[in-house]
Amino acid sequence: PGDTVDSPYELTTSDAVLDVWHGCFHSTGRLVTSTPFAQRMGFEARLLPFDLVLFLAQGMAHAGKATHEVSYSNARYYAPAYAGDTFRKKFVLRAKRVPRERRSVLALFECELRNQRDELVFSVDKHMLFPLSEGEAATRYESPSEHADYVYENHKLRQQIVSHADRLGHLGGVTLR
Repeated sequence: PGDTVDSPYELTTSDAVLDVWHGCFHSTGRLVTSTPFAQRMGFEARLLPFDLVLFLAQGMAHAGKATHEVSYSNARYYAPAYAGDTFRKKFVLRAKRVPRERRSVLALFECELRNQRDELVFSVDKHMLFPLSEGEAATRYESPSEHADYVYENHKLRQQIVSHADRLGHLGGVTLR
């Protein structure tokens, strides 16, 4: 418990990844589908969709023994993510407990995604079930989240959207009304 895994693997997204994602998962959000719209809102290009960034942040190659992904909570998109960005992951075991049936361990991981500039782009808490190992203590463990003091006014993505919100009327925006 409290263990941290800084994944040594990096993933550089591309326009092709974004195009395939949009081909599979329809979106009408113009910040993620239209580069001209996103640029008029002050971004470099169209953003990676929330669900794609969630998928990138929570993917855990090191959790092969997990039997179930139970839930997600506290998902936060902090900074703009674009095609062409390179991402790294970090996972921290924040809590574990043994449910009443005593056959498994419920673990809470804090998953973090950072870009090539080491900016925190996304974080999410993920609950997973693992088989209870022979001889494993049925102890409960909790440690505080590094992102517990989330102040949404201080995050780049929100600031960018809010600072350009007055443009939506002129652009015909209906997604943020």
